[in-house]
Amino acid sequence: MSVRDTVSWNSMISGLVRNCCFDDAVWVLGDMLKDGGIRLDSTTVAAVLLALAELQELILGMEVQCLALKLGFHSYLHVLTGLISLYSKCGEIEAAKLLFGEIGRPDLVSYNAMISGYTGNGESECSVKLFRQLLGYGERVNSSTIVGLIPVFHPFGYLNLTTCIHSFCVKSGIISQSSVSTA
Repeated sequence: MSVRDTVSWNSMISGLVRNCCFDDAVWVLGDMLKDGGIRLDSTTVAAVLLALAELQELILGMEVQCLALKLGFHSYLHVLTGLISLYSKCGEIEAAKLLFGEIGRPDLVSYNAMISGYTGNGESECSVKLFRQLLGYGERVNSSTIVGLIPVFHPFGYLNLTTCIHSFCVKSGIISQSSVSTA
């Protein structure tokens, strides 16, 4: 393309992230910034944060967070959710908790990020508590919620929890989704 705008850059970055080409997504962001006249937006920031979370690039993620603050995107729900994923996947669960607390009314994606963060950092009890809170609000859960609940570090030590999750999945009909039954 001879002329690239923010939308075309975001499409490229998001497409790379969806196809698990995380390093390439970060490189494209660098190219976007070098291009000069192109302004990144909150969609750019959120997409790159997902790539950095998967790469566990905490320092670079913190730099993107500073950029989001400078540009006024830090309080956007999808940016905060990306930051929660980044900090959780980098083992910084306390920072993720603080960011989750900044969200006035979290959506299902934010809850899923925090639930997965708790579980991924060995805090299964906290993830179950948050799951119950989500259900208490009358929210419908999805396969990402359930997969995030399943304890990955101690699967045999939490047999009762896993059995309860399985029962919930059967009762709610979500067990038929391949990601849930695989997990």
